[in-house]
Amino acid sequence: MPSAISFTPIPLVMGQNTTVHITGKVPVIIENGALYKITGFYENKQVFHHKVGFCEAIVTPSGYTCQRFIMC
Repeated sequence: MPSAISFTPIPLVMGQNTTVHITGKVPVIIENGALYKITGFYENKQVFHHKVGFCEAIVTPSGYTCQRFIMC
């Protein structure tokens, strides 16, 4: 669960890049293939939706590894 979420610039500027920082601890094992879903809204309308591999985008660059999922 995230313990803090921050972004810059404040206020957000339409057409300008935004940087988001999320910090926290995860109380469960993260398996390979886990997705991080990002959805953005503007004036109550969805303007984008991305699915990102959580392990590849967040865990591995942080120097950690994800649990391998083994089907029995």
